[in-house]
Amino acid sequence: MSNQTVVVSFEGDKVNVVYATKVKNSFVVDDALTVAESAFDDFLQQEKTRHFIVVSSFTQCFSDTLTLPPAPDNLLRSVIENEVRKITKMQMFVFIYTVLGEKVVEQKKVKEVFVFAVGEEHIRALVKRFIMKGKIIDALYPDIFALAGFVGAGRDTVLGVLETGTNKHFFLAQEGQIQFVRVVQAFDVGMRDHDMQNVTMTVNFCRQTLRLNPQRIVLVGRLCRNFFVRTNIGIPIVSFTHPVFSQKIRGKYEAVDYMLPIAALFVEKKIGIDLLPQQDKTLFRIDKTLRYGAQFFALLTLIILIQAGFSIKWIFDFRKDIVALRRNLPEVNITLERYQSEQAAFNTYRPLLESYRRNAGLPDVYFLLQQLADIPHGTAIITSITAAMQEGSADYGSLDLVLKGNMASEDLVHMQRDYLHMLAGIKSLKNFTLLDESLDLKTREWNIHGQYK
Repeated sequence: MSNQTVVVSFEGDKVNVVYATKVKNSFVVDDALTVAESAFDDFLQQEKTRHFIVVSSFTQCFSDTLTLPPAPDNLLRSVIENEVRKITKMQMFVFIYTVLGEKVVEQKKVKEVFVFAVGEEHIRALVKRFIMKGKIIDALYPDIFALAGFVGAGRDTVLGVLETGTNKHFFLAQEGQIQFVRVVQAFDVGMRDHDMQNVTMTVNFCRQTLRLNPQRIVLVGRLCRNFFVRTNIGIPIVSFTHPVFSQKIRGKYEAVDYMLPIAALFVEKKIGIDLLPQQDKTLFRIDKTLRYGAQFFALLTLIILIQAGFSIKWIFDFRKDIVALRRNLPEVNITLERYQSEQAAFNTYRPLLESYRRNAGLPDVYFLLQQLADIPHGTAIITSITAAMQEGSADYGSLDLVLKGNMASEDLVHMQRDYLHMLAGIKSLKNFTLLDESLDLKTREWNIHGQYK
């Protein structure tokens, strides 16, 4: 499934695998299984999924609370890296850190930072197992950091206890951030009285050194079932029953058996607990880009082949049409000769038909004369009316109209009045456009030029 997430959790001599599908803000556990650590390479070989989220318990690690100068955030990572290299003598390592706060020591302000570092060789040994099988790691989380968002998500300070093999991991968490980590090798599985001594020592250390007082002890995973303790240390001990499981996890599998991989499903990338080295992230990103590019190229090739198939089919169909036309060519020649003969006969009548067509498009001259007769002329006398057909393509279907005449009145005032009265009547004719007009007072002759449609 394209939206399925596969989480692999290395827990001692076994590997827990969870297949989950995200539906909106929920996860549905599709399948879960446990593989022996020695058989995990064979499992990867047979697994079709290529992308994995990995959770691992790094027993060979460095974790401590460092007191550093109050460096700005953009320089803090470099300061921490130099300090860890000085303390551990490791040259190549990957680390994550949590800023615990600032305080004043000997009248100097310092910044307390909890650091968790793992040698790069341990991470590369893990990553290599996936690369050799052609798999991609999307994220690599330390087990306790993956749990911190659930176990210590609130403001209360809690001490989480996680069992991996015979090792007990004690981690102090508050508001989803790790404050302290301690790994203790135990003699038996499950929670027993001698483990409670380590719990008491860890609690005392947190109170005296870190000035943090755990409000409760949280047992994670199968420790909830394997609890054989009679000692009472005065701090509430609870099993991990975060409400997110009852709200967001559906399926037939009990979350307590697959606590680590299920917790990794809810880790947000912005938290910054991914231990995958940058060069490996770049390698996986290039691999993903190349594979997407190969898929795109394969799809493009398929589209081109399909288009080529359609083109070839079109060419064959077109060739068939040409062959058919060639076979019918004598009939085409006969049809062409007949058309040319009839066209020659028709051309004899073309001028007459063209004249009819042009005259049919002209306006009604009789209606024009009626309108001119209805106009009051006064002393204006029309001596000639000339109507000519326009030759321009833009004025086709209109008449070029010229009216000429003279004024019978001797009085210039009456002559001017009668002429303007007649001119206004002519201008009001429907479909008439006045182009030019003139009146000669000496000769009493007038001229009106316009266009009538």
